[in-house]
Amino acid sequence: EPVSGALLTLAYFDIEESNYVSQDPNNIQNFVQGGVVGSKGVEAEAVIRIPGDLEAIASYSYTEAEVLASSQSLTAGHRVTGIPEHLASFWAVKTLVVANDWTVRAGGGVRYIGDKIDVTQTFLTPSVTLADAMLSASRDNWTVSLNVSNLFDKQYYATCGLSSPPEGFCVAAKDRTVLASLTRRF
Repeated sequence: EPVSGALLTLAYFDIEESNYVSQDPNNIQNFVQGGVVGSKGVEAEAVIRIPGDLEAIASYSYTEAEVLASSQSLTAGHRVTGIPEHLASFWAVKTLVVANDWTVRAGGGVRYIGDKIDVTQTFLTPSVTLADAMLSASRDNWTVSLNVSNLFDKQYYATCGLSSPPEGFCVAAKDRTVLASLTRRF
């Protein structure tokens, strides 16, 4: 916490996992266990409270996930399936006090999901940038909120792959999702 109202974090990780569970390249509905994968990278995050009741949150992570020892479904040296190398996000929230009894919060942000490789190391699921938003109002112990993921209803793929050569497939990701909630604290 270099100054009041600011929190900066930085982490380095180097993880090795044996008997990794992965999708069978010969049958996409089957999973097999074996091999060793390693993940190493960095994660950085900044949370800053700006005068005027504004909060900004930025984060970035880089992950190098690689197969270290082969198995029936994994080949040493290949990138681990379904894990993007880059993830990033920025989020800002403004808090307003209304009539001393109500607190209103409005926020929005963007998030980036990097490309991912499929189990056959053939197809890349393209990267995507999405926008999200939120609005909430609180009074006493009650909060009503509205959260929207994929605000602009961007069509993109959750994953792409090769089912049986030469046929490929892509699975559509979630459309815009709107979630409303009413919460009471005891």
